[in-house]
Amino acid sequence: MKTLPPDANEDAEDALVWGDDTQEVDEAEAQHASAPRSVEPWTVLVVDDDESVHVITRLVLAGLTFRDRPIELLSAYTAENGIAVLRAHPEVALVLLDVVMETDDAGLRAVQQVREELNNVNVRVVLRTGQPGKAPERDVVVRYEIDGYELKTEQTSQNLVTVVIAALRSFDLIRSIERNRAGLELIMNATAEMSQLRSARAFAASALQNLQALSNRSGGAVFCAPSGRATGTDTLPVEVLAGTGPYTDWAARMLDDADPEGRIRAEILQTASGGDPLPDPLALGTALVLKSPHVRSATIWVHDVYALDPIEKQLLDVFCSKIAVAFDNVQLIELFRKAQQATVVALADLAEYRDTDTGEHVLRVARTTDLLARDLHAAGKFRTELDELLVEQIGLASMLHDVGKVSIPDAVLLKPGQLDADERRLMETHAGVGMRILARADRIVGQRSYLTLAAEIAIGHHEWYDGTGYPQQVAGTKIPLSARITAVADVYDALTNARPYKQPWSADAAKQYIIERSGTQFDPAVVESFLRVLQAPEWNTPFGVPTEVGPFSL
Repeated sequence: MKTLPPDANEDAEDALVWGDDTQEVDEAEAQHASAPRSVEPWTVLVVDDDESVHVITRLVLAGLTFRDRPIELLSAYTAENGIAVLRAHPEVALVLLDVVMETDDAGLRAVQQVREELNNVNVRVVLRTGQPGKAPERDVVVRYEIDGYELKTEQTSQNLVTVVIAALRSFDLIRSIERNRAGLELIMNATAEMSQLRSARAFAASALQNLQALSNRSGGAVFCAPSGRATGTDTLPVEVLAGTGPYTDWAARMLDDADPEGRIRAEILQTASGGDPLPDPLALGTALVLKSPHVRSATIWVHDVYALDPIEKQLLDVFCSKIAVAFDNVQLIELFRKAQQATVVALADLAEYRDTDTGEHVLRVARTTDLLARDLHAAGKFRTELDELLVEQIGLASMLHDVGKVSIPDAVLLKPGQLDADERRLMETHAGVGMRILARADRIVGQRSYLTLAAEIAIGHHEWYDGTGYPQQVAGTKIPLSARITAVADVYDALTNARPYKQPWSADAAKQYIIERSGTQFDPAVVESFLRVLQAPEWNTPFGVPTEVGPFSL
């Protein structure tokens, strides 16, 4: 116990009278010697200017436990010191407070400070006095936020135990209500915040961050979800979307690789299948299932540092049930995006399949366009046009820039030499055809989407910044930004890769070509961005189309 022990004063005026409880005091002393201290104790602060009160209180409460938690005493000998202790120890559950100390109303003033200055409404306060005339009980109970008023001359050891246990029970109930309120508030705020996320990985990371705030656990956790498709009798592979603590580096790994012994996977599968949790000491943690009505369920596994208490378990169950719906939506959005992506790849393949030399062209253009848009956005360029939605969708939309080529005859599209004037005019019609195809699909959607950008790119990516391009001869900012960005990516890729009518240029030659036409064929700001992107580490990374799809072939 933490105390401030001056010498005991056996003749103090406010000495407690214990009646026939001497045997109980002796037993309490004996129990205290062997009391376990492995759990967090209840902290009780004794504020009294009489050392004998501290001594006897320690003796009576020694070895006393409530809900399997021992009691730890702090001591202060003036009201001022008592307030200082409360500032330093906000975990104090109960204050046994003398009324008359450095002044006749020192204890009463201390109550007001606790409630108003410290704004501590949880701690229970029981006044104890040996001079009731200084503070009449009825007046004090009505005016001050206290939980008891005890006369030292009438208090026995059993009475003290009753007062302490009742106050601790009240404190525990208030803390439970507060934890529930704070936990539910956190859950509501977290659910609203997480429902805005569009990526499963970002959602998983946010879920673990909010889970840690909710349960205050530091042992680490992982957020897992099934990945891919099961084949035959194989078990569905499980991917770790996010991790915290010692499991942080598990993110983006398959659970089998991260956990080769399979103990955590066994707990997750056991819980996900509806079986009983593994018995202690086999269990390493707690698995929480996010049940989904539409897609495969995810699981959060928490490394247990200590057992879940009932309130914690209840809050975690509520948290999981709420975010399960949000995660279900995130997964459906990702499935929709993949379906969009697959549709775009199919349309691009349809437009390009007759020309084996340009089959991968659309993927490379998409990669470069995506990088250019992100660089321009980060540099603060085109703030009114280049919003986050355009940045997110332009790479996918650019893959359809030449979809109008489906209308061009093979004799023109695949001609190994230069086109004549008539063939050139026919080839130039592909921009308008592509725009009309995509604009019609965009009208079906009814709102801005990647098809909106794709239609803009199709009609505008052959326009020149000086107005001498085709098909509409528009100039400058009248050319849609999405088309001005895609134009640079398209020309650079066409130059650096073989075509039926030419050999590939070197990267340096193609770069110089782009620079020389800045301000005439290309938007200067986009050219500046292109030169930055060429130096960026991301330049050599593929666009986000699954590599296992591979090139199109018949």
